[in-house]
Amino acid sequence: MSHIIEAGRRLFVSARDRAYVLVGAITFLLLVAFPVAGASYYLFFVAEDQYSSNAAFSVRSEEGGSVAQGFLGVISSVSGTGSAQDLDLLHDFIRSQAIIDVVSQSLNLRRIFAKRGDDFYFSLADDAPIEDLVEYWRRMVSVSNEARNGILHVEVRAFDPRDAQAISQAVIVASSELINQLSNDARTDSLRLSQELVEEARANVQNARRALTEFRRANRIVSPELELETSRGVIAALQTELAETLVSREEVMRQANAGDPRVSAMDNRIKALRSQIDSERNMISQANLTAAVDVYGLYEGLLLDQEMQNAAYAQALTNLSVAHSDARRQARYLAVHVPPTLAETPIYPERSRSVLVIAAVMFLIWSIFMIFYRNARDKF
Repeated sequence: MSHIIEAGRRLFVSARDRAYVLVGAITFLLLVAFPVAGASYYLFFVAEDQYSSNAAFSVRSEEGGSVAQGFLGVISSVSGTGSAQDLDLLHDFIRSQAIIDVVSQSLNLRRIFAKRGDDFYFSLADDAPIEDLVEYWRRMVSVSNEARNGILHVEVRAFDPRDAQAISQAVIVASSELINQLSNDARTDSLRLSQELVEEARANVQNARRALTEFRRANRIVSPELELETSRGVIAALQTELAETLVSREEVMRQANAGDPRVSAMDNRIKALRSQIDSERNMISQANLTAAVDVYGLYEGLLLDQEMQNAAYAQALTNLSVAHSDARRQARYLAVHVPPTLAETPIYPERSRSVLVIAAVMFLIWSIFMIFYRNARDKF
């Protein structure tokens, strides 16, 4: 009886192994052999050859140095390269619909990427919407950004080598126009800001001069300091004249009588001089001097404000002159290190490599399926 049970068990195990082998063979054909064979047939007998054109360029500054802060940044030396912001900007631009619109003005991209023969996978459908065209463009135009070296590499693929070169050249032209446009916008903004600052500084100077003129008119003075010096000069002149008159009277008194009319005239003159001196001294008395100090303080404040506004106006004019000088130069430009190449041999769609990748992926999928299948079979 035990021999019969053992024989039945072996027969059951053998049947399960045969089923496992059969499932493995069928799934291998379905998941690996047929897909790889189909992909190989399509790649080697249906897919059209693709040619590539390579180019490399960077953003450089006429004045130099690395551009530290994008299009509004500071430019430092002739050997300078574009900043990471510039390269990222161009990278996104080349992969966007915007550059497709620009390139389409000179090249018929739909004709260039149109279906060739029976190759439907690597070509663009005739009625493809713009979204499909953008997606296809990103497949055919590869961009790599070397921010460390400041160089942007572009690889363009097409079914004709001249088309690939033409598209690559159009990408460089469009990128250069974008850099020039943004640079021009930055210079225009700089000129506009400098001009506004000049106008503002000129208005401030005029206001300061007007305030000083109104102050002088209100106080009827040109300069408080000048008025004080004038009063002191008048007093000194009167004192000198008084001294000379006293000396002359003494000389006349020695030669004439007390009733001499010349002595009477000199006495009147001496009295007038002393009265005038007292009057001038009263004008610069302590009370008036305090008021004069207040006036002088206000005058000095207005004068200082005018000098500051004049200095600001001169600086604004200098900045405007520098902005005009910078505007005459092309602040940034596209430096092409590797011009678009013209291919002689097609290297795409990389048939052997693609077949190996497909085979490896499908074999991995089949292996995972068989592992799960064996585990499930052993449990149940």
